[in-house]
Amino acid sequence: MATYEPDWQSLVNHNTPQWLRDGKFGIYAHWGIYSVPACGPNGTWYAFNMYRPGNNQAELFLSSGARFAGPVAEHHDGFSMWDSQVNPWNAAKMGPKRDVTGELARACRERGMRFKVALHHAEEWWFYPHWRQDCDVSDPAFAGL
Repeated sequence: MATYEPDWQSLVNHNTPQWLRDGKFGIYAHWGIYSVPACGPNGTWYAFNMYRPGNNQAELFLSSGARFAGPVAEHHDGFSMWDSQVNPWNAAKMGPKRDVTGELARACRERGMRFKVALHHAEEWWFYPHWRQDCDVSDPAFAGL
């Protein structure tokens, strides 16, 4: 496994995996609890699709020609879209009570697609003013987020 240094020259030496070069096209889904109100026209199809087993949204990825796909598995809000064993703020324990990332991973892999995720932790401290005492983000009850 290659070791990288925190500089551009080191990153230039990174070799793109062959599967990614061959894939050419993939779908990156930026979806989580922050996007629920914008799901579908006026959000009216959200509940319908969320509770229907066998819903074939992954077929859309495949039929579009995508060779790989994946979601933001955790956004700046700190809410994990999988069944996290270290973060109680997650989709398996709250909200849909489903391992959304795991379900999408299985659906993609069953269709012969590569699966990848993104984690957007870099902005958590900048997005939320944890240093303010008059703000709910500084409440110890929300420390896991």
